[in-house]
Amino acid sequence: LSGCGGGPGKSNLTSVEVAQKAKTLREEALSCYQRFYASQTDAEKGIDIEALKCFVERRKSTAALFPNAIDCPSCYAQYGEALRMLGVYYRTLGMKQADQAKNASGDKKASLEALSLANREKSNLNFRMCLQQFNINFSTGQASPDAYWSAFESAYLLKQYNFALEYLKGYELNN
Repeated sequence: LSGCGGGPGKSNLTSVEVAQKAKTLREEALSCYQRFYASQTDAEKGIDIEALKCFVERRKSTAALFPNAIDCPSCYAQYGEALRMLGVYYRTLGMKQADQAKNASGDKKASLEALSLANREKSNLNFRMCLQQFNINFSTGQASPDAYWSAFESAYLLKQYNFALEYLKGYELNN
């Protein structure tokens, strides 16, 4: 599958090739998202985290095709939203592991606590990265209210309340 791994190599692409590559990456992102979404209803197999990571990578590759955000503001918002979703996944997983650790003992408790901490760190990293992407999107002056709301949620979960209030104001002004 294209779009994962190294950079998309925009420097050697014509504008038509960039548009075609962006279209392909968007289609692949949609496919990854659909796999992830469908996995949420399969209790036996569980959530397909690889599909979510694929979705994030495709959104990242699409944004990388447009180093000047004004050429594709939505690319940065969509990448930010994908990172936010991954942050929510890791946050939820970390919370579940912390709850399981409360009822465990010994090595199992220590293992679950370590996993919970690692997943909370992954969550926070994804939330910080998503805020970077949303801020790039906001700098273009072409942000949607949904992007402000997602940024608000991410800043709130990071306990960055001053930023959360600013994003909430942006949401209200753009809604």
